[in-house]
Amino acid sequence: MRVAFITDYFNKSHFGREPLGVLHLVAALKQSGADVDLFEVSQLNREFGDLKKFKPGIIAYSVKTGYHRKFTELNFELKKSLGFISLFGGPHATFYPELINKPGVDIVCRGEADTAIVELSRNIKGDYSQTENCWVKKDGIIHKNNLGRLIEDLDALPFPDRAVFEKYPLFRKFRMRNFLAGRGCLYECTYCYNSAFRKLCSGKGRYVRSRSVINLVREIEAEAGKNKLNFINFEDDIFVQDRNWLAEFARVYPSAIKLPFHCHVKADMIDEESIILLKEAGCFSVSMGVETASEAIRSKILNRRMTNELIERHKYCLTEYVRDP
Repeated sequence: MRVAFITDYFNKSHFGREPLGVLHLVAALKQSGADVDLFEVSQLNREFGDLKKFKPGIIAYSVKTGYHRKFTELNFELKKSLGFISLFGGPHATFYPELINKPGVDIVCRGEADTAIVELSRNIKGDYSQTENCWVKKDGIIHKNNLGRLIEDLDALPFPDRAVFEKYPLFRKFRMRNFLAGRGCLYECTYCYNSAFRKLCSGKGRYVRSRSVINLVREIEAEAGKNKLNFINFEDDIFVQDRNWLAEFARVYPSAIKLPFHCHVKADMIDEESIILLKEAGCFSVSMGVETASEAIRSKILNRRMTNELIERHKYCLTEYVRDP
């Protein structure tokens, strides 16, 4: 089976952040024996010659709300000249599976698709209507299948396949890569997708999962060795969720990688000890969400129960230890 992904990595709001979810799926499909390629939407010619030459049986899109319009319209145009099954996943598809009602949309995949997309690729010429995590439109009937269990052993997954992007010179020249140390978040801030997704996945397994330090470091080593990277960005919603994990990371990462990195932290999840560990690991900078200066709004509306004093104290502590060289 040939599977094509269409992405918008070169969009100015996305550039520099390769779509790790898509690249995990590329790797899973390749591991299963599928023929996979990726096409950047801005690089498609008007006649879609590259796609026609590839002859995909499945064309897949990972869409955010707002961007879904662009891709459903593109998909409708592609359907006029190519015969394929369309698959929509990503945040919008997860929370608004009614996307299946759009003309030309054949499958909507909700949540983690690592297993579902492999099953779809294997069964696409037969009966794929009962695939977990998927709403499937077939023969005029929409099959609304339940979500499967979350993947708990992240080390068992293949590394994201960035090779599909390497045909684009702009990607090859970029010296930063993005990585994920885990999936899920301990918190349920009301405005965040984690709050809704945790409820959607209730009873489906452990929500917060971490890769082992050695597994993460091996992925970074492999990518840094191929592409002469000079900076690492961790995309995790909160990088510091487990003190013991961070202590091991601070021992292993500096000797194995020796590259500065950026990560996201939360004021009530860090203290001076964890900040020192980040610095020892080679942390160059951090992002810390404040959201509002009103403690009442932060606590009662956003479900972020932390005081201004705590944020200020940790801000100054971060400034002391994590600074530009």
